[in-house]
Amino acid sequence: MSIIKALKMEERVPVVLADRKGIITYVNQCFFNCYGWTDNLIGSSLTRIIPSHFQDSHNMGFSRFLVTGRSRIAAHPMKAPVQRGDGGLTMSEHLIVVEKYRDKWIIGARLTPLNEDADLIETLQATHGLRAAPLDELRTTMGKMEMALSEVEDAIVWTDQHGIVNWCNGAFDRLTGMPHLEIIGSLLTNILPLKRAGRPVEPDQYPLARALDNDCTHTEYTLDRTGPPMVLEINGAPFSMTTVERYVILAIRDVTRRKQMEDTLRASRKQMEDELKVAHDIQMSLLPRRYPKRQEIGLYAAIQPAREVGGDFYDFYFINPSHLSIGVGDVSGKGVPAALFMAMTKTLVRNQVQGKTHTADVIQQANHIMCAENPSHMFVSLFLAALNIHTGELTYTNAGHNPPLLKRADGTVIRVDHRHGPVMGVSPDSRYAEGVIALSAGDTLLIYTDGITEAMDAKRRFFSEGRLTRLVTDLVDQSPEPLVQAVLNSVHSFQIGVPPADDLTLLSLQYRGKPFTYEI
Repeated sequence: MSIIKALKMEERVPVVLADRKGIITYVNQCFFNCYGWTDNLIGSSLTRIIPSHFQDSHNMGFSRFLVTGRSRIAAHPMKAPVQRGDGGLTMSEHLIVVEKYRDKWIIGARLTPLNEDADLIETLQATHGLRAAPLDELRTTMGKMEMALSEVEDAIVWTDQHGIVNWCNGAFDRLTGMPHLEIIGSLLTNILPLKRAGRPVEPDQYPLARALDNDCTHTEYTLDRTGPPMVLEINGAPFSMTTVERYVILAIRDVTRRKQMEDTLRASRKQMEDELKVAHDIQMSLLPRRYPKRQEIGLYAAIQPAREVGGDFYDFYFINPSHLSIGVGDVSGKGVPAALFMAMTKTLVRNQVQGKTHTADVIQQANHIMCAENPSHMFVSLFLAALNIHTGELTYTNAGHNPPLLKRADGTVIRVDHRHGPVMGVSPDSRYAEGVIALSAGDTLLIYTDGITEAMDAKRRFFSEGRLTRLVTDLVDQSPEPLVQAVLNSVHSFQIGVPPADDLTLLSLQYRGKPFTYEI
């Protein structure tokens, strides 16, 4: 026997049947007796017996059933009020069934009035003295709110101050994996066990307790369950409907995927930082570390990359017993690409020197090779010099680099502003010349990159060549190491609060002349 046919035979319990359009097709006499209806309801809409504040939810659920063929409430007993013929409401247990009967969909409702009574309007009127019209508006508003909250992705649960669930939306059902009717009336801590730092949450730290203390905002918990951990972000707030009872609303968001992405990103960032540190160490290892122990010269250099790795470099080594080669370069760009190009340039220039003291020839040959193997079209500025430590003669070529400063022994500062060709790596046909400077004992040469002069302060002012020149002029001790350190300290003080935008590189060479020897 079909369920619909059995309902038609029911005489002791109120029964209502409707078609797929929601039009009432059958009402038994018990329904009229229990709910005080005298009107013939056949042919009327089901909404006549549904309270106004449930009608929107009913209409949406009915529409969903017509589209999908599925119902969320069918075959599940639920409590809801029924509209009486006299305008009142009677709380009842509803058992909804949906069945195809004689090729037509029939919706049947078996209604059982509950003894706790509950004429909702009368109760509210007795308790709060509310008028019918505001109550209708309140019911409509609550119905719309319930419908809206059932569609949001965040899980929402409403409990009393003891943690008993009074209401929750569909997202909370899905979160817990429990039937809705089992959740209502249950203790929240039983259906939502939580952990923090791998330990069960203490009762006074549970979101419910924290919300009652007005201290539950964006707190992360782990749902204690079998299987993969689920990370929840929970916000809560208390509210009161009477002076006695307090309630709590909790909004729960599943942030598991977000936390996994954050963990993955954090691990990737850590791996990148570790790799960049290794790259930094490798780059620094390419720079000379031991200064030549010769009485004829003093030498000191320093480099501070703006990032873990950079494109600046310096180099120094003896070409032969009497000639010292020094160079400072600045590769275009930043980061790893610039660092790789820097390593190539330094190696290429050193390989081209091979005992040559003519810097123009070295740079011209290196540039030609660089242009032939430069698919990235990067370029480098370079100041390259060769010092005869016996005579003090300095042969140099400036390929698009910043002009060095020469501080004579008498304190005069000269800007070595001759340029002998463009930056390297642009054109294989570039031609380079060279210049010669005669150094006297006590003269000091300072070679630097544009990270020094273009360092900016909080007001976006440059450190500038003028400021650098004045600083070098005012320094009393012009030996290489104190000179380099003084410049670096001045730049750091200048750009306090501003992260460095470019690498800082300095090389200082002091010519001290031929050592004095006694003849007996």
